Amino acid sequence: MTQSVNTSSGNFLTRIFGGLDLFGKKRRAGKEEADNIAAARKREQDRWDKVIPFTRGQVREILKRDLPSETEVYFDIPEKGNIKFHVEAHGLFKHERSCDFSTNTAPNGEMKVQRQQHGQRYGRTIMRNSIELYRACGIKKMEIVAGNEAGGYTWARVGFLPNSDSITPQLRSEIDYRWEKLESLMTEEEIKAAHKSDTSRSPLELRRPEDFWQIADIRT
Repeated sequence: MTQSVNTSSGNFLTRIFGGLDLFGKKRRAGKEEADNIAAARKREQDRWDKVIPFTRGQVREILKRDLPSETEVYFDIPEKGNIKFHVEAHGLFKHERSCDFSTNTAPNGEMKVQRQQHGQRYGRTIMRNSIELYRACGIKKMEIVAGNEAGGYTWARVGFLPNSDSITPQLRSEIDYRWEKLESLMTEEEIKAAHKSDTSRSPLELRRPEDFWQIADIRT
């Protein structure tokens, strides 16, 4: 009896790769990766729902209100730590701020409006929208740092007040100098009124945070 041998490529590959089940492993790996991604997204959504009473779409609507149509809003939602909000329009402005919902504070973020866009009220609109969102989310305190002279007045116009701890000796000295210049332009009655016990004469004696802006606004 003559024995025949099938030498077709299919039979050869079957003998070489028999039992390896390569495609099955790939399918299982793909499913495991998809399950991990789905689980991570669920944890992210659960964290969002716990602290923010709006959908992401609603938050985008709030933060984009009265801003250019090309404004983009996106979020960083780590499993631990602060949730960060980004509001950006390329070539116009960029704003980033994180919220610490464990302390209900919004620590200092970054605000940059391109110089040629100053006067378009972008900064004020961004801050108005952000404050509306943060209040609705239970944020009690929002911190900012005025990195330059113009920045200080921008924050003052939207209602921020200086923290006495942030008034450095150099700044105190500068404001004292400006106050002396102001006194030289005042009448005797105005000077007497300024020396009343309920009126601040020096940053060292600030009674109200608003006094800081009034003195700082003096041009010499």
